Amino acid sequence: MIEGLQAIRLRVPDLPLAVRWYTQALEVEPYRVDHAGATFFLDGSLLCLELEAAMADEVPLQNAAYWRVDQIQPELLRLCEPNAAPFEAVAWLDADTQFASVLDPFGNVFGLIQRHDPATLKARIQRVAEKSALRNVRETLDEISAEDAKKRAALKITLTLACAGFALIALLVWDMVRR
Repeated sequence: MIEGLQAIRLRVPDLPLAVRWYTQALEVEPYRVDHAGATFFLDGSLLCLELEAAMADEVPLQNAAYWRVDQIQPELLRLCEPNAAPFEAVAWLDADTQFASVLDPFGNVFGLIQRHDPATLKARIQRVAEKSALRNVRETLDEISAEDAKKRAALKITLTLACAGFALIALLVWDMVRR
């Protein structure tokens, strides 16, 4: 299941200039800087700047968005089924993080990222449980609403019939009094 945007990878021709610009734009210092790139960590997401020249001997690097997943391999297989082609095989970014990507039918890189972090997994499980609980509450509220609507409709019919009956009795009594 694809959860949310985890990382964006951008190619830059001038790494020092890009680091300065993104540091100022994001108002945060980079998490990691080396000769080939820099990584910014902001609100649970990563911005990875990679020097174009560092990748010259490999497959041309493209800008890419990486989406957070629970299990990277099944998602990678699922994405390759509807007209997508593998681009980057599953690889380790660090001790806790795997990534891979496919090319969508339009030539864009669609990346996946999986973190093997117990705290992240626990938070994700909690979010899934909360979503399920909210769905159950919503369904219950919808059922109560439907029942209330039925009761209101029945009450309106009962009141209408009672008023009609009362009016009929009043007319009969009036007619009897007049005679």
